[in-house]
Amino acid sequence: MKSITAIPSPAEDSAAGKTRLSLPQIPFGKPKTGDSAVLKLFQQILNDDHFLIKNCSIFGKGKEIPPLLVGPLGVLLIFENTSHGIYRASGTNWEIFDESRKQYRSESPNPIVQAIELSQKVVDFLSQQGFAHIPVQAVIIFTHPGVHLELNKPAVRMLPLDGLGRFVTSISQAIPTINLAEIPLVVQLLAPYTEEKDKTFDEHLDGFSFKEEKPKKPLKLPEVNVPLPKDEQFVKTVNKVPFTTRQLLLLAGLVIINIIILISLVMVVLSYHN
Repeated sequence: MKSITAIPSPAEDSAAGKTRLSLPQIPFGKPKTGDSAVLKLFQQILNDDHFLIKNCSIFGKGKEIPPLLVGPLGVLLIFENTSHGIYRASGTNWEIFDESRKQYRSESPNPIVQAIELSQKVVDFLSQQGFAHIPVQAVIIFTHPGVHLELNKPAVRMLPLDGLGRFVTSISQAIPTINLAEIPLVVQLLAPYTEEKDKTFDEHLDGFSFKEEKPKKPLKLPEVNVPLPKDEQFVKTVNKVPFTTRQLLLLAGLVIINIIILISLVMVVLSYHN
C-alpha cells in the first residue's frame, strides 16, 4: 500500500495559510502525528494497488476528513473511534448503556450519521468529476479495549480492533469492482498536491505516470545476405514476380480446384444430353 499526504494547492495555501480545523475528538479521537496501529495494519496487508490518502481536503478551506483508502474496491473512509463503554447500533441509531439508569439512551455525536454524511460528500465530489460509478463506503474501527458493541445491521460497518485483521485481509482478497486503471485517476482527484513541494500526484506516482513517454527508437535489424543463384536472368525473372512462394501455391491450388469444377460441369452436361 502506498501512503500519500495531501496538502492544499499552492494558490489555496498562500491565500488561506495552513490553518485547519481538527477532527472532533469524540467520537473519532484526536488526530495523530504518525500512523496509528490501524493504518499500519492496512499498510502491512494491502499491496500497491491500494493508496492511503491522509489530510484529504476536498470540502473547502480547513475541512478535514479521515484517511481515504482508494483501491480495487473503490473508496473507503477509515474512522478510528476511541470510545469505551457498552454501545448498541441499529441502522443509524447509536445508543450507549447508561449504568445509572440501567438502560440504553441515545448518544451524541452519532458516529454512524457522521460517517454517512462524510461518505456522501465524497460521493458528491466524485460524481461532479465524472466518477459517480466509484463505490464509496465507510468503516468505523473501535480501538479501545474496553468497548462492547451490540450490532444489529448498522448503516455503516463497525469493527472492534480484534476484527480488523480479517477485514483488511478480505479487502486484499476481494475481486475488484472497478477498473484498476481508474485508481490513479481517483487518487489524483482526491490528492492533486502532496507534501512534496509544488509537485502534483502524477509526477511521483510509481507505475501510473500520466506524462507522455518519449518515443522509443526503432529497433534496427541486422542485414542478412541471402545467396542467390548465379544465373542473373533467373534472378531477374524471380524478382519480377509480385507473389511470395506461399501465395503462388495458394493460386495454383485455386486454379486446380477451378479446373476440377469445370470438368465436373462438362461431365454433368454431357450425361444430361445422353
